[in-house]
Amino acid sequence: TGDYSNSKEAWEQAMFDASALKDYQLKEDGESFEIYVKQAQNNPNPAELVTEIYIPVELKSYKGF
Repeated sequence: TGDYSNSKEAWEQAMFDASALKDYQLKEDGESFEIYVKQAQNNPNPAELVTEIYIPVELKSYKGF
């Protein structure tokens, strides 16, 4: 939530969290994207802005099982 000034840090944290998932890995051909749930045009208060970050992941394939 909040204005877009922390977008870079939000993406870095989201990528870190996604890559740290125990049973999942980042999807090689997946494309990450954002959805602006509450945008600046409709919400003059920056604290009310909401952006969702989506990072495609897939189950890890375990060899030997």
